[in-house]
Amino acid sequence: MFNGFALQKSIDLIEDIERNELESPLGSVDEIVAPFLDDFPDYVKRRAKQMARYYEIFYLLEDKLRSIIIDTMYDEYKDDWWDLHVPDDVKSYVKNLQNKEGDLGVSLRSKRDIDFTTFGHLVDIIRSNKDVVGVRFTSVNALQRILAVLNNVRGPIAHNTVLAPDEVARLYVAIRDLFRLIRRTYTPA
Repeated sequence: MFNGFALQKSIDLIEDIERNELESPLGSVDEIVAPFLDDFPDYVKRRAKQMARYYEIFYLLEDKLRSIIIDTMYDEYKDDWWDLHVPDDVKSYVKNLQNKEGDLGVSLRSKRDIDFTTFGHLVDIIRSNKDVVGVRFTSVNALQRILAVLNNVRGPIAHNTVLAPDEVARLYVAIRDLFRLIRRTYTPA
């Protein structure tokens, strides 16, 4: 099935990547950081590489959940899905965060409103659209529990501390639990 919204999302992503690469007067990240890497102890660099993997996992998980929501809601409601079918408190949070970032004079993190949401907001969107998006998961209650666990594990990653071995194990179990919840076979109504 052709999904114009998904295609536009891919085009926007490519344009963002190209803009970041082509318009940066500072050069690439490697060019900027490389001269300073010797200032850091080797053990800190090893930890950073280890933690980068966990950041990548969270990036992928959040993107997966957002994509499920976007694709499903767009298929059902088309372009106005965000305006008409997202809880008002989520939209208000997003608008306030966008305004705050705009007032800082920095580039907004994304053109998509959903990219300003938290795990909790994603659950709120799914729960409030349980007949549309909720059916993509075997249990919305279990999803909420798993995302609460992931949100707790996310703290050390977001705040640049080392993830304890127990938390690494908890992360891997939560990932398996999450993918068990996602329905692989889904046919829109």
